[in-house]
Amino acid sequence: MRRRLARTLVITAVAIGLLALEVMPVDAQSGRLVIGVAAGPETLDPHMSASLPTWNVARNVFESLLARDLKTFGYKPGLAESHRVIDDTTWEFKLRRGVRFHNGEEFNAEAVKFSIERVLNPEQKSPSRGQNVLIDRVDVVDPYTIRIVTKKPMPMLLERFTAPGYTGTIPIVPPKYVKEKGDQYFAANPVGTGPFRMVRWDKAESVELEANPSYWGGAPRIKTVVLKTIPEPATRVSALLTGEADIISHVPPDSVGGIKKDGRARISETDVDGIPPHVQINAMKGGPLADVRVRQALGLAIDMDLVVKRLLRGHGVQRPLPLDPRAFGYNPNLPLHKPGLDRARKLLADAGHPNGQGIPELVFIFPTGGRYLMGEAVAEYVAQQFSRLGVRVKLSPGEYGAWLVQMRDKKSYDLGMIGWGGGGRFEVGDTMFFQLHSGSPFSWLNSSEFDQALDRARETMDRDTRKQLYWKAQEIAYNLAALMPAHQTNSVYGVRSDVVWEAPLGEMILLYEAAKKQ
Repeated sequence: MRRRLARTLVITAVAIGLLALEVMPVDAQSGRLVIGVAAGPETLDPHMSASLPTWNVARNVFESLLARDLKTFGYKPGLAESHRVIDDTTWEFKLRRGVRFHNGEEFNAEAVKFSIERVLNPEQKSPSRGQNVLIDRVDVVDPYTIRIVTKKPMPMLLERFTAPGYTGTIPIVPPKYVKEKGDQYFAANPVGTGPFRMVRWDKAESVELEANPSYWGGAPRIKTVVLKTIPEPATRVSALLTGEADIISHVPPDSVGGIKKDGRARISETDVDGIPPHVQINAMKGGPLADVRVRQALGLAIDMDLVVKRLLRGHGVQRPLPLDPRAFGYNPNLPLHKPGLDRARKLLADAGHPNGQGIPELVFIFPTGGRYLMGEAVAEYVAQQFSRLGVRVKLSPGEYGAWLVQMRDKKSYDLGMIGWGGGGRFEVGDTMFFQLHSGSPFSWLNSSEFDQALDRARETMDRDTRKQLYWKAQEIAYNLAALMPAHQTNSVYGVRSDVVWEAPLGEMILLYEAAKKQ
């Protein structure tokens, strides 16, 4: 009996050991991960960027007052341990004690106040300012208590302070460091409170991070992370299979089967909060595109169901608007677009442009390097379909950084491919603001009707009323046809077999839990 018991204990111990070998890293703060990404950041200052490559660095270096629970998608404590609503325009946060920035500077109420006021400062020209203009002031109650007072009710205030962040949220930065070093230095040498700290940045090549051993939540499981810019999709896949990269983003659909068959890596894919890339029409430029009938006609030329099935090979889904249906305020009543070239030709003729006559060649800008899943192929398909209406398109592909700059110059192009969504936006107000509100630097629409509906929604505390207003704003946008038929892509990653990491949501690259197996 004792021998059987001893043997059982040995077998159990071996099984437990094998299980640990399968899922545990070598040891705390060891190992190196190389992540192949489609594009690199244009700055490392999260207050000054609207690009996903910047935010995927910032999400590991910086934090905010709250954090996103990636299972429930609700809020949980971050740099603030608790919060409460004093009244409709006053929110109080109790801050976490004992936290320091990577340079040793203390985190406290003054750091929060400085960060908020930096984003709100018009001279700073932060792309996140428009999302936060309802904030009136920040009152420091004591070193670890702040009150944020808004000009009007601001139901999305908690979203403004939730990490992992995206444009519109406010990560907390060290005031003394930023003031002493200046914005330009800080943009290349960021300092936060997060689980990883900056080591070096080669703008054309890579960003290197290392574990923060003093992180208040406990040290990460991996010591060094390199986010390496590999624009060419085939090169990224090759880097994964040869072991040059441990994780790659934006796996093209035609490479998924080969990665699975190879056996040295696996696919990690999520459809939660994925990026909905779409073609947006620059109605602000004037000319024929200012006529809603022309915009509707162009939309009718696109068969987005065909795009999803043929180009994406099923790694996505068609949407009426580029919004995630799991986000609060999503309107489920809008129909999917149905293509129709005959209806499109009639609309163009009614607008005075039979067979595309009178419509100048349309300049279509989009980023290269696989920034959007099959984005270049989608752009070519759109141009081909427009030609069937007699509308000429000049494709203008650009490197990601150059495209990002050109996108703000609304006089230089007529069509643009962009993807708003992802990044943890679980209320539609943010995405709609960026896409279509005239107060957004990235909007291509100027509609007072839409602006008013969205503004009312974003200032309404009652959830049911806010939802109805969001629905109305989406109906207006849908009928104005400022957006081409949309699709939402899955986020598809390739992951080496010895790496412990799964795609969390959207296009986020979160590394705190990442590890390598023994």
